[in-house]
Amino acid sequence: MELGCAEVWHAASVSDAIRLLGERRPDLAVVDVNLGGEPSYAVAEQLAAAGVPFAFATGYGQTGILVPWASRPVVQKPFQLEALAAALSAALRAGRPRQR
Repeated sequence: MELGCAEVWHAASVSDAIRLLGERRPDLAVVDVNLGGEPSYAVAEQLAAAGVPFAFATGYGQTGILVPWASRPVVQKPFQLEALAAALSAALRAGRPRQR
């Protein structure tokens, strides 16, 4: 909320996140690489297919991201608000079409 979000939605598992994405479309997302002990790449796939910008959160840093997703912004846990803001800004910039 301190970063200007009107709403924040939480999902504690991959199935909860996918269900939530079936009901709503966020403007931006943070995807924990490990949701309830399960890799969350299925959530990332849905977000990418819907064109939703997102950043990963992980305790392993950039090296904890599978190669197909390595270009996505990452915030390493634990993180400060400034690091989250930077990752979200990077996700938004990456999600915008390039202007000619």
